[in-house]
Amino acid sequence: MDVHTIYANSTNLKYFIGNTVRIVGKVLKISDNIAMVESTDGGQISVTMNRESDYSQATFFEIIGKVQSEIALTEYTSIPLGNDLANPSTLADLSVVDKVIEAMLKHKDIF
Repeated sequence: MDVHTIYANSTNLKYFIGNTVRIVGKVLKISDNIAMVESTDGGQISVTMNRESDYSQATFFEIIGKVQSEIALTEYTSIPLGNDLANPSTLADLSVVDKVIEAMLKHKDIF
């Protein structure tokens, strides 16, 4: 069975409390098992990392997890996206990713 998980940013995380979402963001800092992640819209999300988390592989990640509150989620897994996502000389940056996420949320029926 395929499981559909919606993409979210820090602004709309509050609408998905208790649900599984995907966020894309930049890891700002790690303290114990908590990572502070800058979401695509510039807001910050507190991510409780799982035991297998390794955020040393990249700066940017896609994180799949359960939303605990409007500012926090518990990670199930993460996918490293590299170190250059927010570099203006590359084809993508966080603001472009955020526009895609907003379009996906607005047009859920086609995504």
